[in-house]
Amino acid sequence: MIKKRQKSVSPKNHVKISRIYKNCFLGSKAGLQEETFASLGITQLLYLSEEPCPKVSENVEVLDLGKESEGFFHLLRATSFADFDRKKMETWFQKAFRFLDKGMLDGKVSVCCTLGKVRSATVVIAYFMHRFALDFATAKSFVESKREIGLDAFAEKYLTKYGGFCTKLSESGLIFESSENLLQIV
Repeated sequence: MIKKRQKSVSPKNHVKISRIYKNCFLGSKAGLQEETFASLGITQLLYLSEEPCPKVSENVEVLDLGKESEGFFHLLRATSFADFDRKKMETWFQKAFRFLDKGMLDGKVSVCCTLGKVRSATVVIAYFMHRFALDFATAKSFVESKREIGLDAFAEKYLTKYGGFCTKLSESGLIFESSENLLQIV
């Protein structure tokens, strides 16, 4: 009998939840466990999967954008800007950003999707671009230094364009911390 050779997978691929910044974590659905959240002190969950959100704990506040924002996944999977509703996406990002701000101020927040590599990474990168006035390459590189991610070409194209909006916000004084603060966190 011929056995199929198993693909070698690095331990980094199996990480269910990773600390990205101070009180911000990025994870997969597999990491949504009460013991994990309790040991890390996570108090809020931003959930971005089409699948129902599993109950983690009575003590964890949940924003289920997968349930509340019908069409979010269609927009993230768009293949061209003609298929894409920028205004809707920015509205969802703003809702996510408010939740992340509150979560990191009040406790610790985890952003999770099915694998913790595409949707959740897209939102976390957009958040860092917005909050710290980072360009896409810098924000992506920072997140990749903490966790393996796998953005698709459209998400990368959108986030690159989104970076111009973030720079304008920074110039208007709406960014609260500098990018130096973000990059100094271990």
